[in-house]
Amino acid sequence: MARLGASKKKKSPRATELSQLKKKLQRVTEQLESREREQAATSDILRVIASSPTEIQPVLSVVAESRTVVRCNRRYDRPL
Repeated sequence: MARLGASKKKKSPRATELSQLKKKLQRVTEQLESREREQAATSDILRVIASSPTEIQPVLSVVAESRTVVRCNRRYDRPL
């Protein structure tokens, strides 16, 4: 039977450090995934420019779509 008012065990320094490193790894992974999406959006824009050098509408359409992706990604990014 658990004692009332008993405190939880304190984490060891290693366990605390491991927990912090896992959180940092998660943040870095999210940021890398975000950058990959941004690079894919940039690639799409460049592909459309290369395929339609004289037509502006396809370029503007893909820029608008890509801008939305980039803005949504940046909204949720956190610094390291």
